[in-house]
Amino acid sequence: MEFQSCVSNVVGGNLPDGCLGIMMSKVLGYAVVFGSGMLKVPQIMNIVANKSADGLSRASFEAETVGYFVALSYSMVRGMAFNAYGECLFLLLQDLVLLALLTIFGDKNYKRLAYAPVLLSIGGFAFFSGILSDSALEYCFGGMNLMFYYARGQQIWVNWKASGTGQLSSISTCLNFLGNAVRVLTTTQEGGGRNMLISYLTSLSLNF
Repeated sequence: MEFQSCVSNVVGGNLPDGCLGIMMSKVLGYAVVFGSGMLKVPQIMNIVANKSADGLSRASFEAETVGYFVALSYSMVRGMAFNAYGECLFLLLQDLVLLALLTIFGDKNYKRLAYAPVLLSIGGFAFFSGILSDSALEYCFGGMNLMFYYARGQQIWVNWKASGTGQLSSISTCLNFLGNAVRVLTTTQEGGGRNMLISYLTSLSLNF
């Protein structure tokens, strides 16, 4: 049953079987999208307040940026509803802000930072020009999980070397865990597909 049909039935005083799960899935999906707009703000505020990027891995955020870009592009090309992937847009933008701050308060490698918009533009052309086949799109989306594994591995390595988490925000980590847990539920409910479910399970596991 479609969401609009469920809403019409509920307004009419009926609650058909399955409607509650569909409506809850939609509400939770939009809640994740809304919450993602603030997910990395504590991290950003930590860096700005301390004028330091100590304990943060630049490679980790670069890999995350690629992962969110692939997820966003894939979802848009597939014509998915915004509530199913909207957080990827906001997390991508926040990661770009974090990369800029890591450059300003960290290694001062502005040349490396300048590569980001260039590479994203090339990637955007590849996704939206239609030159990628359906199988290539699926491989890209499946490979996204490797980027998140690499991102988390890099951050763990930096934490281990520093014997601490530096400017890493525990609030952002907790919110990220909750968001991925909800996405596992909404993907299962709405039939987001095997690759998408694996991607959220991967992200969920990396928060432990």
